[in-house]
Amino acid sequence: MKTAVAHAHADAAIAPGAVDYIETHGMSSLLADSAELAALGAGHRSEDGGEHVTYLGNVKPCIGHTEVVSGLAALVKTAQAIRHGVIPAIPGFGQPHPDLSLKGTRLRIATRNLPWPERTDDAGRPLPRRAGLHSFGIGGVNAYVVLEQHTAPAHPDDDPGAHVLVLSARSADALRERARRLTHRLAGADPRSWADIAYTLQVGREAMGCRLAFVARSTDEAARVLGGWLDGDPDTLARVAFTDGVDPVAEAGHDGQPTHLDDVAEQWAAGASIDWELMHRGARRRRIPCPGTPSRG
Repeated sequence: MKTAVAHAHADAAIAPGAVDYIETHGMSSLLADSAELAALGAGHRSEDGGEHVTYLGNVKPCIGHTEVVSGLAALVKTAQAIRHGVIPAIPGFGQPHPDLSLKGTRLRIATRNLPWPERTDDAGRPLPRRAGLHSFGIGGVNAYVVLEQHTAPAHPDDDPGAHVLVLSARSADALRERARRLTHRLAGADPRSWADIAYTLQVGREAMGCRLAFVARSTDEAARVLGGWLDGDPDTLARVAFTDGVDPVAEAGHDGQPTHLDDVAEQWAAGASIDWELMHRGARRRRIPCPGTPSRG
């Protein structure tokens, strides 16, 4: 176990002390847990110095032992903890077994959810959140991985420009629900993320039969257009291409050349297939969290 932990940190070029949280395997066996704590504690000795502590957590008290997918469950939990900036507590935890000790280490157990600590480098720049994940199998296989928060480019486009916003669903009611959710998402979005939001909706969602599309230059403008469409504003309705039920394969495909974006919006709403990747050729785009499709379609 110690070797797996040491190799993972060496490969990641991240010292064990730079990790704020470790998702443990947590077998609830004295033998297994003592071995795991010894392996993890080897890289977090209190005499190593440093003011930071590393919290331990475990998903099994929440969902039980998922056996062959327990590592995957732990990975999902840890990724979500990093994403939301929360050190998750172990539900119902009272105190460690008397024969298990964290003495002499910088390891701690969170008894309540805590804000993820904010760290900076020597120049005062914020560091990404980092966590470890430990898992082992009944056959003796040990796995340890170091996770690091994804950070957006430091200087995204200050003026993302005009893009086609597309939404679709299986029914008009579901489409209106998607529009309401997206309006709320746009209200709190970084204005510089507008191009990535449009891109995510274009390439990251299934194109269904009930569609709307329009051209906007910013998150604020897109939110206003969606709000006007939901309210039935005549001026807004005139600039939104809307089709209540099309066969997505009925129309010929569009080559994606960015000539007239209003035409692209109308063709997509009418059922055409658009090569969105081609339209973004040469630009660095990324998929970001956006509202999904309501359960009813």
